[in-house]
Order: sequence, then structure tokens, then C-alpha cells
Amino acid sequence: MVVTVISGKIIHQEMRWNLLSEMMTSEDGCFYNLADCDVVIVNEIGSAKARIFESKNIIIARTGETDLMAAFLKYLKCMPEFMLI
Repeated sequence: MVVTVISGKIIHQEMRWNLLSEMMTSEDGCFYNLADCDVVIVNEIGSAKARIFESKNIIIARTGETDLMAAFLKYLKCMPEFMLI
């Protein structure tokens, strides 16, 4: 799920195919479908994949939550005010 937030409000959301779990054909292979994201919320991520995102200045937010919207809302609730667009 990719969500666009402006001033703490969801203005758009869409579902995208999860390439993280299926594609690692090049260094940026798993990055392709999330290139426009500032934050990636994950249950699990390997260190190599995490380094790719971090090299692109994408924040990795780890969660134990398995419900997509619940994980997002928890992240948004904890997000510092200065990070809101």
C-alpha cells in the first residue's frame, strides 16, 4: 500500500505489487516500485535490501503489525510534526 500524506491527512492511497519479496535481479531491483516513497514500513527486511533503501534516503520503519492500515496509522501517529509535508 502506498499512501500520500499532506499535513497529516491521507490524500491518496493505492496498492502496488510487492517487489521486495520477489525481485532482486539488480542492485536497485527491489527499489523500482517504491522509488517515489520517503518511508517503507516492513515486518522484515534483509540487511542488503535495507542498505539499498537507506542509500536512497528512504526511511525503513520496522513493525510487528501485520495489518497494512494499522501499521501505517501507528507510524503516522508516532511521526514527528516536522516530518509532515
